[in-house]
Amino acid sequence: MNEILKKSYTELKSSLGSGKISATELAQTCIDRIRETDGSVKAFLSLDEKKILDAAAESDKRRKHLV
Repeated sequence: MNEILKKSYTELKSSLGSGKISATELAQTCIDRIRETDGSVKAFLSLDEKKILDAAAESDKRRKHLV
């Protein structure tokens, strides 16, 4: 399992804030996990991966301007 998936919300927030991980990396990790598990879980009716990754990239751009 990816190390990102083992982190708590607080740890993820801190890692995003410090630049240890990017929003794009986090989003892609979540998408990958959904792909791995949703065949049996069936929690998602649809998943707009492009929209998710575009939003994450935009978040990363905004975050760079804050640092």
